[in-house]
Amino acid sequence: MRTRVWALSLALLAGGATADRSGGRGVEDEVRALVGTQYSAQRPGDRVAPHLSCVVEGGGVLWVDGQSADDWSFGTFDCRGRAVLVLQKITPNANGGKTKQIVDSLLMPRFERRPESQRPSSLQFLVMGECALDGSRDNFFVALGRYGKRNRIDGRTGVQHAWGFDVKQGRIVPLPTERIACDRPDPA
Repeated sequence: MRTRVWALSLALLAGGATADRSGGRGVEDEVRALVGTQYSAQRPGDRVAPHLSCVVEGGGVLWVDGQSADDWSFGTFDCRGRAVLVLQKITPNANGGKTKQIVDSLLMPRFERRPESQRPSSLQFLVMGECALDGSRDNFFVALGRYGKRNRIDGRTGVQHAWGFDVKQGRIVPLPTERIACDRPDPA
């Protein structure tokens, strides 16, 4: 009897530690549940959906072959302290605004989320303005990398992950890091 009570107590504690607005789902399940969600939240901190803990952090229109893909955008969310990258289709809504439908989502590896961090060896979020894909800055992608003491990194020296967006397939796709080169932004 004691063993059953102890096991039940541990199960309740474990469930209580993960239970929140996500209905007790793990963060991976919550990230998968984003796909198909429609929302119109616009500002950082806005909830994506009432049944999810995820909030908007940022995002923008995608650039494909040097052109703005006005009906597609990317978003970055915070789901229980974890960074999530999403691909979303944009459609006009009845109120004259825009509705976004999430078509793909990716739980990103942990990285330094404060760009002002003074830790040059920390894994950082890198974007198109800092980085080039095959020498070109015409397509939007994101990468994670570590500059350390370098001012320029690539797949051999610090770029560790990279993802692009295939709007024809509606997918976030991994990119080979050897195709990426990034320059440390000048301090402001």
